[in-house]
Amino acid sequence: IMKDERPLIYGDGEQTRDFTYVENVIKANILAATVDCDSGIILNCACNERTSVNQLVNEINGILGKDIVPEYAEPRAGDVKDSYAVTDKAKLAINYSPEIKFKEGLLRTIEWYKNNN
Repeated sequence: IMKDERPLIYGDGEQTRDFTYVENVIKANILAATVDCDSGIILNCACNERTSVNQLVNEINGILGKDIVPEYAEPRAGDVKDSYAVTDKAKLAINYSPEIKFKEGLLRTIEWYKNNN
């Protein structure tokens, strides 16, 4: 979208994801390494927000002041329709909660790409 190219979306774009910003992942890893908790447990790290792929495109367009329309293709076999990470276990085990919400993380990511590409 930054280069005025249409993003390719497989399916109708209403599939959802729980995107997270890299600093949330770093925080979770540091907590897991420094907090006294069971070794080897599996924890989810996410923003606890459902965002559709269409919403993602709309947010990026809004931030960049563009109106790029995605190109849609047939859904791919095996693609997950909706994905949402439950982080309750991470909250209990290592006191994890996301500090950077989806929109702020997206703003920071776009700013980074503007400055580094």
